[in-house]
Amino acid sequence: MFVRKAMTRETTVCVYCNRRPISSSWRPFCSEDCKLRDLQGWLDEDYRIPGEEQSSQMTNDGNSGENKTEM
Repeated sequence: MFVRKAMTRETTVCVYCNRRPISSSWRPFCSEDCKLRDLQGWLDEDYRIPGEEQSSQMTNDGNSGENKTEM
C-alpha cells in the first residue's frame, strides 16, 4: 500500500499556479512555463502596483508641460 504525502502548510507551492511545489532552479515558480506566464502578465500590464496615477500632462522629467520662467 502506498501512502501519499499530503501537501502541508510547510510545503511551498508555485506563486503562479498554486498547484506544484517550487523548483529550486525556478524559485519562486515551479517551472519555466509559470515564470514566463507571470512575466507576460507584467508585460501585458495585467498586474499593477498601487499608487497615485500620474496626470497625462506630466513630461518625462516630472514637470508639467508649462513653460514658466523665474525672475
